[in-house]
Amino acid sequence: MDQVAMYINNLGDLMCECDKARLHALIPAVAVQELFFKMRGRFRPIVTTIEDIIMKGSTSYWREAIERRVQAMAHHPGRFLLSGSLCSQIKRMLNKVAKRPAEFKDAVQLRHVLRQIVICQASLGLSWSLPGEERILIESAIARLRKTSDGAAGGKTTVSTVVDEPFVIQAAYNFIQEEDEEFYSQFRYQYGDSEIFELHAPLDLIYAFHKKQLKQGLFSVPKPAEHQSTTALGTLIPAFEPVSFPRHLFAHGHLAIIVGWEEYLCGSEYKGMLTMNDFMEAHYNNGSRKDGHQVPPFYYSEPSNPGPDIIFVLQIDHQLYPVFVQTKLFGDTSEVASPKDVEEARLIVHETNIKTHLPNLAMYCPGGKYLSLLYYVHSTIDKTSLREAETEATRRDHNNRAWDSTDGDNTRLTQLLMIIDSSNIRDFVPEGVVDLHECAKGTKRVLVTELEFEGDL
Repeated sequence: MDQVAMYINNLGDLMCECDKARLHALIPAVAVQELFFKMRGRFRPIVTTIEDIIMKGSTSYWREAIERRVQAMAHHPGRFLLSGSLCSQIKRMLNKVAKRPAEFKDAVQLRHVLRQIVICQASLGLSWSLPGEERILIESAIARLRKTSDGAAGGKTTVSTVVDEPFVIQAAYNFIQEEDEEFYSQFRYQYGDSEIFELHAPLDLIYAFHKKQLKQGLFSVPKPAEHQSTTALGTLIPAFEPVSFPRHLFAHGHLAIIVGWEEYLCGSEYKGMLTMNDFMEAHYNNGSRKDGHQVPPFYYSEPSNPGPDIIFVLQIDHQLYPVFVQTKLFGDTSEVASPKDVEEARLIVHETNIKTHLPNLAMYCPGGKYLSLLYYVHSTIDKTSLREAETEATRRDHNNRAWDSTDGDNTRLTQLLMIIDSSNIRDFVPEGVVDLHECAKGTKRVLVTELEFEGDL
């Protein structure tokens, strides 16, 4: 967003004071924010839109100009006769692959990718990515390359193909609406219409947690129960509670509430730069607001500063608990997730990693407890190997990180780990949503043929 503002300021520096004031009246700060959030990822459409606003010369035109540009990029040509459509690019690529299958024999299945793009957005509010460089996605102009440096691997650079631009996700949805009727009708029935792209919320997690009674079976690694006899009622009663869990988590009638969700307005988006600490402070202490603006109920880590995929806050019996989520929707869809992959995911949502982003984590953990969730749609997590990993991690914590080092009161933090995977997902997410995930699973690497379309657009 700073780059957009800088570009406009640089334009103003080339003008006289009168014209400069006029420029900022045509494109106020709220327009800069809208330009960034609607077209982030590509600078040329932003520049073209700015030029359109200046040419029009109306202080009320900026919103219409932005909407027109987004529509031009995302529309399906069967609905509007506008140039520059990404749907046209997708259709041309499908034709190209169908005509020259040998050339693209190792390519991803583009139709499956489009399905996955909209499911990632609707189910978890996340962008789609795949390790490596996927040529047909780059050539279709629907994806871009992201290079990251892994400090743990000696600074080794890795490349991923990423689809994270809002108008591209909308274009994928528009294409499916016109070209993949069976999937579209099922998708719309489960998730509603295209307003999901304005909502930017993980609807699967809302299904699973909001106004729901937490079940102890959701927690994958229960500690051994402590059995104690008591004569308070004249009989020996084994009073038992898993030592990791506060009793009220599972008490009848204590429904979990996702903090901020009831008040969240479709289309609202916090316009400032929100840190993880800002997010927690807003929901814990400021009525889900910051600087007078509503803070969304879900926090997404920036790719440049990787952390848990999603963070939200659960209220249970007037007590607030942070929830740190690591997800896996597509990619490796083997029946049983590898222990190494699962352990890496668990450590991302463990205090060891979280405190690098949120040093004062203990302030938000009642009784030193915080919740973590592994959300694996297509794989089953081996609870036995995970229990062994938990024991080892706990041993390491006792030796090295037994106490929180930032709050000064020796609060020991405990990770209460939840798992939703292919073995139990239908207990938490509607059947139709799970079926949608299955429709998009597919094999992305071995391409036999794409749908053939007659002619180019």
